[in-house]
Amino acid sequence: MVPAALTGIDTGALLQRAIACEAACRADDEANPAAALAAWLADSYESGHDKLTLVCSDELAAFGLWVEQLVAESTGKEGRGLLPVLEAAPGDPSSHGTDRMVCIIRTADDDPLAALRSWLPSDTPVFEIVTEDPYDLGGEFVRWEWAVALFSALVGIEPFDQPNVAEAKAATQQILDGRRRAPAPDMRLGGIDIFTGIGVPAPSEASSLASALKTLFADIAPGDYLALLAYMPEDEHLLAPLRDACAAVSSERRLAVTFELGPRYLHSTGQYHKGGPERGRFLVVTTRDKVGPAIPGRSFTLAQLHRAQAEGDCLTLMAHGRPVVRVDLPTAAPSPIRLLAETLRGAAAS
Repeated sequence: MVPAALTGIDTGALLQRAIACEAACRADDEANPAAALAAWLADSYESGHDKLTLVCSDELAAFGLWVEQLVAESTGKEGRGLLPVLEAAPGDPSSHGTDRMVCIIRTADDDPLAALRSWLPSDTPVFEIVTEDPYDLGGEFVRWEWAVALFSALVGIEPFDQPNVAEAKAATQQILDGRRRAPAPDMRLGGIDIFTGIGVPAPSEASSLASALKTLFADIAPGDYLALLAYMPEDEHLLAPLRDACAAVSSERRLAVTFELGPRYLHSTGQYHKGGPERGRFLVVTTRDKVGPAIPGRSFTLAQLHRAQAEGDCLTLMAHGRPVVRVDLPTAAPSPIRLLAETLRGAAAS
């Protein structure tokens, strides 16, 4: 609320919408907005649709990230849960697998998203939320918090803990303390280090970046998903080729593909990756850039912390038997990123 006030948002108006929604969520009737959303989530989940695809109007894209964190961290544990899949545009609905449910969060004047329901297969569960103005988000924060708690109760998940987030934090600290080390690269090709983990071929079987990435698609089955976890600057000029590659892979394989930035995702889908169903394949992307200030009172720099978080997550994923490939680029520059994106596309298509 403090940052909202400092940026000129009318926090009183925002709170009024939240208070009104809170009252509606306490009502024991069919108009309860949280109960309606929770029932849709539970019904969809129990019928095999466990990939919560969120399609938001451009103005509401940041809210989609907040929902992602709430849903994944609250429900992804004990081998269960919902995987949020953020889609920036409707894309090609025919590329969706049968594991998708679709939540449309749009502004009243977003005509393309208003038409999305009619494009989706008739058996896709769809829930639509229409905001009249930005202050409706005050109510949506409340609705989603109630709905996720209710959904968790309906399917038997404890939403108020995050055991695997703490596990990844501990692994990061052990790397920084020198008590653990990240695995050595299996190969270096053109300055790119490639690490293969559990569930991928032995180093002698992977002779190129393409062959290493192909292992992520070996024996992939309906209901599986790919997570691209990039520890890179949040610079869309750099990230666009990877985002486009993810969309291409999803369409080619009819596969849910998530594109996450580290270390942010560690507190959202990171919990689901380790605690949710064993259906994920993980591509972790790091760089060897040394840029980063010293951290006062610590023996490591911000760049070293950033890298240790990626390595700690790799170790934790492997400890849970998740298939992992890590690609360590020499620098966060356009050329190696484009090469990785193009190679990923080719690996998915072959």
